[in-house]
Amino acid sequence: MPEIPDLEAIRGFLAPQLAGNPVTGVDARQPWLVRTGLADLETIAGHAFVDVRRLGKFLLLTSDDGRVLVINPMLTGRFHWAQPGDKRTPAPAGTLSFAARHDLPYPDEPRRGRWKHVPSDDLAALPQR
Repeated sequence: MPEIPDLEAIRGFLAPQLAGNPVTGVDARQPWLVRTGLADLETIAGHAFVDVRRLGKFLLLTSDDGRVLVINPMLTGRFHWAQPGDKRTPAPAGTLSFAARHDLPYPDEPRRGRWKHVPSDDLAALPQR
């Protein structure tokens, strides 16, 4: 997994980028990525993230409907904040698209990262380390 300082840097960058920026699309090309199922993940569309924080080895993106996208980047997970006109990441495992015409592709060729979309009540079950 990325080290804690790396996750904090990612969190610090993403928090202002995502705040109030509604998700317009979800593309999870790799079925292994989303542990709660693509249909559930697609319900993020139309909602904005209101909080981005780190809990142990997880990034938690809380949406305005109270649900949380839990991301465990594992050893190789990383993000690219793509602006209009930027060179795109080839074949990301998953991508979130936003109203401001930005994309957040998540490349993970070794297939180690995991995403879960859960109610905030389910966070107590996450390991704290």
